[in-house]
Amino acid sequence: MTKKVWIQVMLAMLLSTLMSVSFMDGTIPLNQTTYKKGDDSEDVKLIQIALALDGSYDGTEFTTTFGPKTEKAVIVFQNKYGLDADGVIGRSTIDKMTSKGLFPLLSKPMYKFEDEHNEIKFIQYALIQEGLLEIEYPTTYFATLTERAVKSFQKKYNLEADGIVGEATIEKFAALGYVKNRIQKEVASENDSDSGSGAGVETAVIVETVNTQNLSYIGSVQHTSFKKGDNNSDVALIQSALHMMGYLESDAFTTLYGDQTIEAVKKLQTASGLEADGVIGSSTFDIFKRYGILTNAVAVVSRGDQRNGEYLDWFKDVLPMAESKYGADYRGKIKIVIEDYQTGVKINALFSYGHNHMDIEPLTKEDTEKIKKLWNYKYDWTMRPVLVYYLDHVVAGSLAGMPHAGSTLDRIGDNGMSGVCDLHFRNSRTHATNKIDERHQKQVRIAAGVN
Repeated sequence: MTKKVWIQVMLAMLLSTLMSVSFMDGTIPLNQTTYKKGDDSEDVKLIQIALALDGSYDGTEFTTTFGPKTEKAVIVFQNKYGLDADGVIGRSTIDKMTSKGLFPLLSKPMYKFEDEHNEIKFIQYALIQEGLLEIEYPTTYFATLTERAVKSFQKKYNLEADGIVGEATIEKFAALGYVKNRIQKEVASENDSDSGSGAGVETAVIVETVNTQNLSYIGSVQHTSFKKGDNNSDVALIQSALHMMGYLESDAFTTLYGDQTIEAVKKLQTASGLEADGVIGSSTFDIFKRYGILTNAVAVVSRGDQRNGEYLDWFKDVLPMAESKYGADYRGKIKIVIEDYQTGVKINALFSYGHNHMDIEPLTKEDTEKIKKLWNYKYDWTMRPVLVYYLDHVVAGSLAGMPHAGSTLDRIGDNGMSGVCDLHFRNSRTHATNKIDERHQKQVRIAAGVN
């Protein structure tokens, strides 16, 4: 072997080693360094998911084929980040996707209820694609709806339905092409995450006997403490929550916190490992909040003779107003005021992004503080009815309290919030599923005064 050939061989081996280190390090879960139109590979599906998470790919189905739609999405992504827009996935495009945390790589051996991790969004996105999770956009928080969806996924594929994403569940996600799995087998087996041993949720207020399939959001209450003799409208919501959870038999809800309610609360407290005194304090109320059944709102103001919002269709009325005024380049040009229907709190915001609905950003830190206060200083996917002051109209809407997509959708820099919140109108759709979310529509109808 000549010296020149030997050097070339050694360089090739070095390059191969460096690439292997990069992949094994988990930064790039792909098997090649270049992907282009016409390629057919499992990695193409991961690329499409990464593009969808970025908002560059508007498809709802992912395949292994690198076709015209994928090429178009790659060009959109490359233009967005100032890359050479050739529609080819090369090193610079892969590096940008990696830096944005878009590749669906699961590096942990286990994900469970109340975990918060960037990779949870990949789990949620897979569950959305399976039709098992109805949220507007993936987040980094493993909450009740995610746990419920994981159990449904596990039942669907004959896995142990413990709601914990462990080795077996991760391997199924990987086999379906939703994620790449970087878990070391010995680490996963030590955690024994899908076997059920030692994998329970470590908190005293998680009620193992509650069937989460029956749970749904009821509403907001003004009080979080209740005792015998209390008489107000919030008691009826507490009774409704207890009935939904299976602790109160009667569905004839009243405003009186009496003996039947007290006994139901005691059952809840006993099942939750709390002192069974029948009095609702912060610990007991946290159970309702944890399951997403109830929230507590700031004081409601009297609306007096103030009118309801106009019940305008998003695609027929609201969006065309923006397109008529600004053409296709309407995003980021329209400032709005969002008035919370229950409290009268007004939030100045920007119509920043969105086509299926409006993605908004609060204009200032003060406006962000108002959003936080409305959701009790804990960002949440629950929705509130709102009135939207928009281009000389006051339109009925529904605002969700969860900012998301901070790495890609963040037009305003110094407002105390990263990302956007979802604002829905009549017949608007989610971006993740392209379907109407009836939970939002219910809040829109409240704001419009429509039964």
